Amino acid sequence: MKLIKKNTERGEEKKKRPKKLKRIKNANPSVVLDRHGNIIRRVDGTEHGDEKRGGQFLAALFEKLIPPGTKAGNKKQKTEMRKKPKRKAESEYNEAVPYDFPGDIIRSIKNTAGDFAGIIGGKSPSAGKAGEEKRGGIRDAAPIRKLSAIRRKFMSLSKAMRRIVIALSALFVALVSVCALNIWASGFRETWKAREASDAEKAALESILDEAFADERSEKLRPLPYRTTPAKLDVRAGAAVLVDTANGCVLYEKNADRLIPPASLTKLFVMYIVFKEVEAGKITMDDIVPLPELSWAVNLPRDASLMHLGQGQTVTLRELMAGLAVASGNDAARAVAYYISGTQEDFVARMNAECRALGLKKTYFVEPSGYDENNITTARELAEFARIYVTHFPQSIEEFHSLKSLDYPLQKNLPSWQKNYGDTLAIHHSNTNPLLGKLDGVDGLKTGFIYESGYNLALTASRNGQRFLSITLQGQGKGTKQGNEGRIHDGTELMEWAFSTFADYEPGKDTSLVFPVPSLASKGNDGKFVNLVPAWKNKITVPHLFGSTAKDSADAVKVVVDVPPYLYGGVKLGAQYGSVKYKLGEITLETVPLVADRSLESAGIAGRFFGTLAKGSLEKNR
Repeated sequence: MKLIKKNTERGEEKKKRPKKLKRIKNANPSVVLDRHGNIIRRVDGTEHGDEKRGGQFLAALFEKLIPPGTKAGNKKQKTEMRKKPKRKAESEYNEAVPYDFPGDIIRSIKNTAGDFAGIIGGKSPSAGKAGEEKRGGIRDAAPIRKLSAIRRKFMSLSKAMRRIVIALSALFVALVSVCALNIWASGFRETWKAREASDAEKAALESILDEAFADERSEKLRPLPYRTTPAKLDVRAGAAVLVDTANGCVLYEKNADRLIPPASLTKLFVMYIVFKEVEAGKITMDDIVPLPELSWAVNLPRDASLMHLGQGQTVTLRELMAGLAVASGNDAARAVAYYISGTQEDFVARMNAECRALGLKKTYFVEPSGYDENNITTARELAEFARIYVTHFPQSIEEFHSLKSLDYPLQKNLPSWQKNYGDTLAIHHSNTNPLLGKLDGVDGLKTGFIYESGYNLALTASRNGQRFLSITLQGQGKGTKQGNEGRIHDGTELMEWAFSTFADYEPGKDTSLVFPVPSLASKGNDGKFVNLVPAWKNKITVPHLFGSTAKDSADAVKVVVDVPPYLYGGVKLGAQYGSVKYKLGEITLETVPLVADRSLESAGIAGRFFGTLAKGSLEKNR
């Protein structure tokens, strides 16, 4: 197309070349134009279909861009629009935008954080408004404008100032991170929040410890856990053992493994089985026990010890137990054997089975009364059994072994054809233990004698809550009088030495037996803490080294606990992670391992990373 401009002054026409249409900047952000000014598409994604192309659109567009006026005015405005804005000086920026360093940056970040979260989440950045607000078909760009303002403020600073801002910002982030880490790690120091192990965990732990620490946790006798010099005591019996019943530690021994008939000490095994049957609910102490003919006193050897059972008598199991403990009646042993097992042979088999179950390998019986010399045992195994007996059934001492006498048969025990005699037929039986009521604290247990065994004695005494037990076999003497003198001498020698030389210390008296420890990098909500508990809780036999009495030494025991500040990367049930030492001066009396009361799996990579970060905080505040 040709454009011809008329010159009114000269009256001539001037030819002009066709002028190229210049590309017009799009002032409407809601549409996209091509090079000819045609609408291609809208920002909201819809295609243009109805708008007219070409000059009509350009005219409308110019009307919006250039206010109505003269051509000159339109041209001037058009020219000014094409001019690039002049860059402002740095001072002008500072004057136009008051800058509060560095609070303005912090406040701007704080104000725009929520808007960024809204944009990322697809929600409106304006707080408190439901839904989304669109301006010109696009989302609200306020957060972006705020960031742009922050950037302009930052870039307006000098280079040195920008470095200071970066350094201070990094320092601020580091301080916030350190504070957050310390707050998070402080939760691992709240050990009082540790959960107690469940019943299932406790049962599993007990099973593991019984296997791992069998000697310390079993009921077998064991030596003292610290070095001692063997005592030189004047014990006349052929074999002897002295033990602390609280823990089974052997304090003194002499020919402890020599095979010797137990004689009437066999009856302790009979009483043990009776208590087990009562505990199982199979029988009661008030049961009336029928008396078989073999249990009548007239059918036993004349030199046997008897409680004088007879035909037609009515007797309870409790009375038979008293006859075993006080009168050492062989007839009572036979009556009990028949009542529990039906025959004497079956009862003896039961006695031997109990010995095997208790780990007594050298003890064997052929009859229940102890009259036969083929019954066999050792002082060590007899002491081990006697400790188990009084520990499991402590009522046996008060109900039977501490009885000083027994009168039997009373009128209530006699058959109808003998009741006219009343209690005149009762025989007074004194307890055969010569130290009962004579030596301080003695309250049991039993004597025994046959020619093949000598004068035997199972003795126990308790003072101030502490109990010792001794076994002496093959006591010498010509006759009962000399035999009892030997029993009294040996029993007194052993017990007085024990009470003056040793005292018991009870763990847990001065410190807790449960030690919670943080567990880092472990899985689960339960993985924050684990409890360390002692592998065994036996009382400790303390030698008399300080003070005027053995108890003074026990009171001087110090507890040294070695517990790690934390456990890392999972925990294994029953594994050792620490120890407790009980010390008397510089002497370590016993060292007890501390084991975990639960299992925890190791955490993943993220858990191990944060666990590593928490290590430093826990070690610093240890």
